[in-house]
Amino acid sequence: MKTHPSTFHFVSKSNNFLLWHNGNQRRFACTILPLAKIDCMTILTTEQIAEFRDQLANYPDAFKALQVIADCEGDIEDAAMVIAIRVGQQPDTANALWLDSLAKKCRAVICQQEFRNDMVNGNFSAIVEALINTKICHPLLVTPVLLYVFQQGVNKFCQSLDEVIENKREK
Repeated sequence: MKTHPSTFHFVSKSNNFLLWHNGNQRRFACTILPLAKIDCMTILTTEQIAEFRDQLANYPDAFKALQVIADCEGDIEDAAMVIAIRVGQQPDTANALWLDSLAKKCRAVICQQEFRNDMVNGNFSAIVEALINTKICHPLLVTPVLLYVFQQGVNKFCQSLDEVIENKREK
């Protein structure tokens, strides 16, 4: 399917949506609430989970996190909340907001050019190891954070940091 760079295409079966953006397919489960508020969850397919298991087989924490994601029917946000509670954290905001906030704490590492290029190409090994070593978040939460960023779009996620860096260079 050929699309304009800013065009989104939706296909819906009940509450599951497939979203195509720039030719890349993303799957979301959404609940449409009163006043047109939409609460979307980032969902991985069983095939995607299997691919990430193969790629991250050398990282036991990543493998455990992927099992929780599979148990949560591919819902990355729900899995992150389950993991957070299991490791003694007490998230107090909505799933997507909490995971987004945690991902932003990891932004300085994730958005390093060598890791960003790997993630754009779907390679997570180096960034998983780097984030585990920084101890910014619990090792079991590294995988949901990275998959959330990947599903949102790495370059989009890093855009605000890029703008801050560019503004500092101009001064």
